Amino acid sequence: MLTIQTDLSEIYSDLQNAQNSWNRIIRKFNDIADTWSSLSETQFKGIATVSLSDDMPHKISGSVLGKEFALDMKPVLHEKKLYGHIIVHAPQRLTSDRIEIATFLFDATGTYFDVDGQPYGGLNSNYDGEFIILVNIALAVLRDNR
Repeated sequence: MLTIQTDLSEIYSDLQNAQNSWNRIIRKFNDIADTWSSLSETQFKGIATVSLSDDMPHKISGSVLGKEFALDMKPVLHEKKLYGHIIVHAPQRLTSDRIEIATFLFDATGTYFDVDGQPYGGLNSNYDGEFIILVNIALAVLRDNR
C-alpha cells in the first residue's frame, strides 16, 4: 500500500533525516566490518575470514571453513525509523544463484533487530555483541545445506 504525504516540507525533512541516518548506519557497518575482520584474524584464524568488499559498497564477504558467504545491506524504513536491512547469503552449490541464509536489521547505534524491528536481547555494538553476531552468522552459514 502506498502512503501519500502531501506536506512537502515534512517530506523533505523525512528524506533529510533518512539520509543522515543512512550515513551513520554506513559508518557503523564499516566499523563492524573492521571489527569482524580483526576477529577473523585473531579469534577465528583458519576457521573464518571476513572483509569489507572493495567492489560493492555496503557488502561484507567472508568464508567459514571454506564455505563462502556475504552480507548485503540496503536501507529500509520501518515505522518511521531507518535501518540497514542485512541479508546473509551464500552461493548455491550447483548454480551461481544466491541463497538467503539469514536476515536482520541494524541501526546507527549498532543495535541489532529482527526483521519486525524487535531488538535482539543482550546485543549491542560492543565487542561481545559483535562477536556473538559474527559467531551466529558463521553457524547459520554452516547449518545451511543447500
